[in-house]
Amino acid sequence: MIKKYFYLIVALFISIFFYYAEDFFDSGELNYNDKPVRISKHAEERMQCREVELSDIKTVLDYGVVNSHKSASSTKEAVEKNKKCPLVTVLEGRTENKEALRVIIGECDNYVNIITVIDLKNNYDCPLSYNGKPVEITRHARERMKCRYVEESDINIVLKYGKVNTRKSEMSTREAVNSNKTCKTVTVLEGRTDNKELLRVVVAECETYVNIVTVIDLKNDYGCK
Repeated sequence: MIKKYFYLIVALFISIFFYYAEDFFDSGELNYNDKPVRISKHAEERMQCREVELSDIKTVLDYGVVNSHKSASSTKEAVEKNKKCPLVTVLEGRTENKEALRVIIGECDNYVNIITVIDLKNNYDCPLSYNGKPVEITRHARERMKCRYVEESDINIVLKYGKVNTRKSEMSTREAVNSNKTCKTVTVLEGRTDNKELLRVVVAECETYVNIVTVIDLKNDYGCK
């Protein structure tokens, strides 16, 4: 009996930990469809980079127009990936300062999660990050990006939402260790961009930064040399 209660208490503490360790903050004042709004860490970073205020988000939530095509495709992808908040709505609208914003939200049972925020007219060149580390793109990767028409925004999507190819990651890590590379932990991420291109991004994690080793288009052969 004591052992049973011990496991129940441990499970409770684990649940509480993961609940509070989620990657978001509560907006406090926003709501959508009568649910409180939480803002993901990624969305917060995009807001800071793109100079978007909470008041701008509120305007789009209140008066924005649903992009039905993008909402349907994003919801389908969220369902396929078994996301916790599978109903995705893509809202587009203008702020009081006439900025055109796209706000992507995931609707959960008891709250709404702001996944990301995009300025549809201005390119702020937001810095990339992965696992809390700044991202550097190697010369080789930039050459591949140029040849394969891949933008940094595409890389960012795969870094944030791509799936890890475990087998290729393990093989690449072993090879990096055997070759005594500086950045020995290699992660191979695969995912679709906003334009539905299927990309593989090979990432090497170093102590204080992350290297993009190469970028591969899994469907199109551009004949890059």
